[in-house]
Amino acid sequence: MWAPGQEELFAELLGRGASLPGGCRWDGASVEADCARSKYACEGGEQRLEVCCSGAGVQVRGEVVNPALKAAIEGRFRGQSPEIVEVIRPPASPGGSLVFPWAALGAVALLVLGLLLPGRSGAPERGGERGAWGGAALCGAGVWLLCRAVGFLFQRAFSQPVGLPVLGGSLLLGLVLLVLGSFLVQRRRRRRAAPFYPAVALLLAPTLGWLPLAQGPTPRFGPLAVASPRSTFRAVSAERRELSYTINEHGFRGPGFSPGRQGDATRVALVGDSYVFGIGVEEQETLRAQLQRALEERAPRRRFEVLNLGIPGNNLASHVDLVGALQERLAVDEIIVGLTIPNDLSPWDLQAARRDQARPGLFSWACWWLGADAAAGLWGHRLLHREVTQSGLDLLDRELRRLEALRGEAPRATLRWFLFQGPEPRVEGYLRGTARTALIPPLPQRAADYLPGDGHPSPTGNARFAAAIARALVPPAP
Repeated sequence: MWAPGQEELFAELLGRGASLPGGCRWDGASVEADCARSKYACEGGEQRLEVCCSGAGVQVRGEVVNPALKAAIEGRFRGQSPEIVEVIRPPASPGGSLVFPWAALGAVALLVLGLLLPGRSGAPERGGERGAWGGAALCGAGVWLLCRAVGFLFQRAFSQPVGLPVLGGSLLLGLVLLVLGSFLVQRRRRRRAAPFYPAVALLLAPTLGWLPLAQGPTPRFGPLAVASPRSTFRAVSAERRELSYTINEHGFRGPGFSPGRQGDATRVALVGDSYVFGIGVEEQETLRAQLQRALEERAPRRRFEVLNLGIPGNNLASHVDLVGALQERLAVDEIIVGLTIPNDLSPWDLQAARRDQARPGLFSWACWWLGADAAAGLWGHRLLHREVTQSGLDLLDRELRRLEALRGEAPRATLRWFLFQGPEPRVEGYLRGTARTALIPPLPQRAADYLPGDGHPSPTGNARFAAAIARALVPPAP
């Protein structure tokens, strides 16, 4: 909604600290996309207004008992210069990080060379030379397409949606280019020299895979890559229904939020992976939304704001990085770190994949040949833990010590651990031994808590997990 550093200005325009008609006072606002839903505590009861910024200016909407309040807020914005919208509303971010795919460029370059080089030349020998190299280029493009088809097979094995037309088309086109290129090489050169050209092409083509993917600015929250701000994407797999996920201005799922607290509301930040993000469930079914309702039911006289900071694919090391980043950037009272055991004890996650993809190495090479999704699936199959091991516990111990150092002796927010997969005594021992943190009592596992065949929390599971967290945050009165 507002550009970084402009939160104070916008709060003042909404009426913070001002004397408003009807004995009203500003009582905070929630932010979503380009609109703020502002609350006012008035003598006649709570009033709500929606203030939206667009290219047409600022619009104030809402059915209020006290129309003078609405007029006053409109007047506060009209009193500003027309440029106020550009001050409080930053330029829209691009729909995603700009990626310059070396893989596609290499394949197209090989294909173009293959089509151009076989042309006639003034000298027969030179024409044969050109035709041989053109055929070699077509061979290289064909091999690349066949490797991509293998990557698509891996993706289907990892339950990632790849249509049969895409798979079949890659196989067919790759074979056609490979056969055509071989024919041109055999036709244009003497038989004993013909294998030289495709051999050189196939030896040189893999070197393109060692080139990193040249990326534009990646949206980040601190050191962590996040989704494209103010975007919506659809995702589906073989095990779950297709859903739309709406991303706020910070790159996280759910309603937007400002860096500072909203009035006297208790602010709770949820940190974790796709379980916290809410893969497979609607927004109102996520852990964030259900915890918001559970807290309001347990303490109706208090105000709460729950933030969803879940990033799919993150593991423990990235959770610790996120805790450090949010401490510097957000004012929060409670931090809940949701752990998915044993997966979170793995030494590799998608944050590491993004870093490795952007620099020369075996992973970026695999991304060029097989595709980024297939390469990530292969690395995950090899590196993600499927049971609690001593190496995983050693990683847990190191990251907990790092967390203690990041939070210091007097942390501003309380940090609590929550285990999604139920009791795990070995892990619980390490968590209980971490200074200045608390462990929410784990719940026994139930099949109904997880989506069938998928493993992510179901709406029922999120409701049960939210109730357990709410009991820890708002214990029953003695």
